[in-house]
Amino acid sequence: AASSAAVLDLQGGSLNLGVHDFTVSGDYRNAAFGEGNAFDARANVSGTGSILATGDVRQGIGGDAIDGDTATAVLDFQDVRVGTAETRSFTVRNDGSDGPALRGALQTAAGTGSITTADLSGPGVTAQNFGALAPGGETGAYGVTFAPTAPGTLTGQSVGIVNNFANVDGQTLVFEGRGIEAAGGALATLNLDFGVVRVGDPAPTLTVAVSNTAAAGPLAESLGIGVGTASGGFTAADTDPGVAIAAGSTAPDRINVTLDTAAAGIRDGSVAVAYTTLPIAGSSLAEASVGSDTLVMTGQVNNLANPGFAFGGGGGLFQGLGGGRYVLDFGEVNITGGPVTASLLVTNEFVFVGAPQDDLGGSFTFGGDAVFATLGFDAFADLAAGGSLGGFQVTLDPAAAGLGTYSSFIGLLGLSTFAGLPDLTPAELELALGYLPELELKVVVTPLPASVWFLGSALVALGAAARRRRAQAQAQGNAA
Repeated sequence: AASSAAVLDLQGGSLNLGVHDFTVSGDYRNAAFGEGNAFDARANVSGTGSILATGDVRQGIGGDAIDGDTATAVLDFQDVRVGTAETRSFTVRNDGSDGPALRGALQTAAGTGSITTADLSGPGVTAQNFGALAPGGETGAYGVTFAPTAPGTLTGQSVGIVNNFANVDGQTLVFEGRGIEAAGGALATLNLDFGVVRVGDPAPTLTVAVSNTAAAGPLAESLGIGVGTASGGFTAADTDPGVAIAAGSTAPDRINVTLDTAAAGIRDGSVAVAYTTLPIAGSSLAEASVGSDTLVMTGQVNNLANPGFAFGGGGGLFQGLGGGRYVLDFGEVNITGGPVTASLLVTNEFVFVGAPQDDLGGSFTFGGDAVFATLGFDAFADLAAGGSLGGFQVTLDPAAAGLGTYSSFIGLLGLSTFAGLPDLTPAELELALGYLPELELKVVVTPLPASVWFLGSALVALGAAARRRRAQAQAQGNAA
């Protein structure tokens, strides 16, 4: 006949039920149940009879589980990005209001339990026993963490939840979720070197490609970018704002960076490029930051060479008249005074001290009266900013020139040069500067002063009178 008891406690030996059931109203304990995957509600029990619970005892799954009062419940992680983790939890309940306590086990490799991926971890996917759960009772939370290591869908992952009574159905908790590959941003380069340009040149622009480093696939997210404000005399812009970059793709020329050439200077700047991973269609995820890069820019904007003349000593009055015009005026020189010489310098003065500037090279052109002798006016090169070059002389020999007023000029045909840049020819430099230096030479050669002429005339007259007297005396002697 069927048997019943408030407590069935098998602490050793065996129980042969034969064909009869055994009903328990309080608790069924069995020292041979085993643990986790080895749990056996009929350990050391033989026969075809069952061990049954009285009342309305039934097993349920709570916490974050869905459909926890059905045979198959679901713990859904939804979408989780690779490299991150999401934790959910569940409980096991005794949903009855009357009857015995429940004892049982979580099984991961027995019955309906099958956990084969290392992407799931935690107590909820660790085989173990639970109970006793009185009617209305519930276990503590069993946490389960999903940390996908690659994009993909969780399939075939479940925990079997069994108990100790034949008439209380066990359940299967199925784990669902997708591993999503987040976008990753990368610039083709982290450094842009604009080299050297000149003030007033068309503003140079360099471009940078942006790549989404995520491998292409249906569970890979697209990349969004944000370009910040550039510093240091540069501007930067996204050439295709708001357009996502697909996984595994590169957007060429996506960022434009321009160097301002309005003023000379050494340019050191940077701009931040922020990356955002964008959810795939239908995803439970929100946009998320995936870091940033800093693009560093360098460059140099040169002032043009600034050619000019300067006085190096000697005779004459040297003046700068502005606009590239200079005068060397020897004034009035006496025809018998001997040669006069002035020394000159060619300069490459700073436009702004400390600002980079081209070197100066050049040659000379001459015009006007050819009475001035020049020395050292050969072609030259590589005169650095702030420097001067000597060895240029202008000489006037008044005796050779003769009486008169003379003027001439020396033109400096300057070249603005810098390594790696094309030379600006004299015509180009003059166009850029508005002038090229020209030195005017002036002199007035005068005769002897009047007192000298008077003295000379007197000496000549005295000589003539003496000759006349000698001639008269000689004539008188001959007559006698």
